[in-house]
Amino acid sequence: MSRKPFVPIILSVIFGILLKIQFSFFLTWIFLLSFFLLILLKNRTSLIFLYLSIISFASFYLDIHSYIEHKNIANYAGRKGNLIGTVIEYPTRYPDRMYVVLKVEEFDGFSASGLISVNLPLMDVFLSDKLSIKNAKIKQPKEYKNPGRYSRKKVLQRKKIYSCTYVSKIEDVVTLGKGRVNPLLFFASRIKERAERVLSLVPEEERGFLLGILIGERRGLSYSINKAFSDTGTIHILSVSGLHIALLGIFFLGLFRLFGLKSKVSYILLVPILFTFGLVTGMQSPTARSLIIGWIVLVSLMFDREFNHYNTLAIACLILLIINPYEIYNIGFQLSFIACISLIYLTPKFMMKAEDGLIPFGFISTCISAWLGTIPTVLFWFGKVSLIAPLANFFVVPIVGILLSCGLLFILLGFIHIPLAEIFVLPLSFLTTIAIKVIFFFSSIPKASISIPSPSILVVIFLYLFILFVVCLKKKAIIPSLLIINILLWYNLFKPKDTKVYFLDVGTGDCIFIKGNSNILVDGGNTWIFHHVLFPFLRYKGINKIDIVVVTHQDSDHIGGIVGVLDEYDVGRVFFNGIYSDTKIFKEFAINCKKRGIKKEILEMGDRIELNGINIDVFGPPQKRFKKDNDNSIVLKLCFPATSILLTGDIERSGMVFLEKSFGKG
Repeated sequence: MSRKPFVPIILSVIFGILLKIQFSFFLTWIFLLSFFLLILLKNRTSLIFLYLSIISFASFYLDIHSYIEHKNIANYAGRKGNLIGTVIEYPTRYPDRMYVVLKVEEFDGFSASGLISVNLPLMDVFLSDKLSIKNAKIKQPKEYKNPGRYSRKKVLQRKKIYSCTYVSKIEDVVTLGKGRVNPLLFFASRIKERAERVLSLVPEEERGFLLGILIGERRGLSYSINKAFSDTGTIHILSVSGLHIALLGIFFLGLFRLFGLKSKVSYILLVPILFTFGLVTGMQSPTARSLIIGWIVLVSLMFDREFNHYNTLAIACLILLIINPYEIYNIGFQLSFIACISLIYLTPKFMMKAEDGLIPFGFISTCISAWLGTIPTVLFWFGKVSLIAPLANFFVVPIVGILLSCGLLFILLGFIHIPLAEIFVLPLSFLTTIAIKVIFFFSSIPKASISIPSPSILVVIFLYLFILFVVCLKKKAIIPSLLIINILLWYNLFKPKDTKVYFLDVGTGDCIFIKGNSNILVDGGNTWIFHHVLFPFLRYKGINKIDIVVVTHQDSDHIGGIVGVLDEYDVGRVFFNGIYSDTKIFKEFAINCKKRGIKKEILEMGDRIELNGINIDVFGPPQKRFKKDNDNSIVLKLCFPATSILLTGDIERSGMVFLEKSFGKG
């Protein structure tokens, strides 16, 4: 009997879920046919029909999971009314807005159900708060039709959220008290709050880092630290996964041993501890996968049974897809399992090559395996790859491992008595500072990471086949193979660049990107748009530098995304209309320009910019400004060899009349 029976089962389930997207109309008939053939045929060929049945059932299960009952709030799309519901997830906060997920109880005086995503002004809202929202307009999640592969609709769909609403004024939201939430989640939230209070003893910069690696809470991390993790390929450390679960298990097993507990008792006690830790950290895909594998390992140890790595991984994947089949589209889910498969399959291969003298350090093989195995998927989703990830992980992971153990001990001491934890603030801060400095050191290496246009699915499949081919090669073939990889990675940087203009779908506001020998960005949408539309688009296109950024005027739905661009990208020149604003977002824009050493240049009517074959004529604003801010938008005429485009910002009637008088109707 196969030691990996769950592997073909999970492959069938995954195939069935993916097939459902394109061919849902005939899968039910395949299921019925396969079921009858399974009964009729008694020999081994019936396995084929068993897997066909699993494929079909997986697709059918997706329909069941997606069923929306008649009382669901999604059925009220387009209507306005008073909405009452309870916050069931930790709120997600941005600099200017926040998002909460409500379990709906009532809409417009009638009983309702389902989940809804609510976009709120920044306010004091917490898990389990029962909210009443006045005149909430129910909408379907918007599907932004831009290159870049981010789909907010699919992200919400994974959580069974099919509707959303926007609240403009704090006064429209009233907290009615506490609602009913999952008691385990509520218990975990209290532990999380206590842990955050203990960690508040640590200085701010170090505290944000510790919150990230200990409980997966990244809101306190500065932009520079986030970018350093991303550039060095160590971002997985901020996602609670196998490393955290393993270290937590070792920590508590060691603690139990000090108290003289037997091994089996320790294993039993460890299960609820790990589960609570998962709830505290938000139970994301990598966490859930690690917990399931951890529990299987603990059960195997308790009963002295061996376990197969691939089978264990398949069981974990199957459980997660039964809970939520849409997890298959979760990037964290994909990278988590791909990294595990890479470690299981590639590490022994590299260890063998290390013994043959082909790899100088055998103990770095795990770092190389995880990095190499995830490169194609990372390129597909992010258009970026860290070239120093194996080396950075080799040094950073052990330091973070020590820091995790010390941080857990620090939190436990704080739970017992705060003054006990205060004794260890300085040593913990010192160790945290060392970890941060090591990460910054690696991220400062030139070309630590490179961005290229995201490859297609076919190219990703080819890259995986190529990796499998390379790791099975002898010494003589390794150098030519590495040369081919380099050619593939660098080809896009040197191929001829045609000029293209992209008008991005950002809802309200504007965002226009001109890609060619020079890159030009005109407006950037709001802050949320940068994170979920503009940034994925630029990543997808492999953009590293933007030569010119133009802010047509100071509205947040034009300038908000530019703040993120100045943080993330190498920007050459920044132009604006010369009007200063007291708004928070404009101040952030000005601070970022100053921080990056970029002078804010003023554009007015009559100015001209010439850049690599593109002439940009400025038609507005005039030196004598209009009363309305929108009419003072920068108006640009982009002149290409074969055509021209007029970009008018948000000018209104006065601005348009002025343009017509100054330049005519043509």
